[in-house]
Amino acid sequence: MSEEHASRIAVLTRPSGRSEMVNRQLSEHGWQVFEIPLLTVEPTMLKVDQVLAQPKDFDLVIFASRTAVQGYSRQLGPAFQWPDGCMIATVGSATASAVKNVFVTTQPIICPGGGQADSESLWAELDRLETPLKRVLLVRGQDGRDWLIDKLTAVGIETAVHASYQRLPVELDVQARSYLREWVGAEQSVVWLLTSTQSIDVLLAQELPQNVLSWLSNCTFVLTHEKFQSHLQQRFSVLNVKLNRQNMAICRPDDSSIVQCFLTRLHTPKITIAP
Repeated sequence: MSEEHASRIAVLTRPSGRSEMVNRQLSEHGWQVFEIPLLTVEPTMLKVDQVLAQPKDFDLVIFASRTAVQGYSRQLGPAFQWPDGCMIATVGSATASAVKNVFVTTQPIICPGGGQADSESLWAELDRLETPLKRVLLVRGQDGRDWLIDKLTAVGIETAVHASYQRLPVELDVQARSYLREWVGAEQSVVWLLTSTQSIDVLLAQELPQNVLSWLSNCTFVLTHEKFQSHLQQRFSVLNVKLNRQNMAICRPDDSSIVQCFLTRLHTPKITIAP
């Protein structure tokens, strides 16, 4: 393998099974791809005395992710039929596709256009609705989308939150730590995909040696929301490590945008680890 191709290393950190297309397309373009999940996803089990929030009791149900759709569907059961009086909204088009695959409904899905997939873009769509909203259910993991919740409640909409799954941190295993030592020793440039503030927190909570942190701060990061920039910088700052802010790229969270963002970073320079 040529030195140019050897330098094209991508680390995908999404939960297992979420990066198949990105992995395949980057590999086809000559990248070495390593999947190192920083989070694992598990369904939220309902408590014995817990009453499951039902769509019929709301004007609108918002799904924060594909995993939220799948988890809520399991909780509702195979016989569930979506009520005609409840609208559906999703944060992005991938989540909208998941709704269509899981639920039988005649309801149009409110979703940001143009490949956008964030709370701000969805709020702009909701703000244009002519139908007044009184009660909204947000289906998500154990946290997230607080900005959207605040916007809904600020205009007087009663907003309930339901967790249909949970994201749990993953400890780097022996193999992943071996990769890190190899890349640090070779002063190898690596491009990391980080898709949530939680994944950033997990990566930088791994009790990594100082030389690894120094190397990591000079890697390139593909981030799927602009707010992750300041969060990544802040987390490095807590560790007294200065992040090279020029090595961050922002893209939309859909697979095609992620792949395109990586392809613009093909010729990453060889880095030098600070002493």
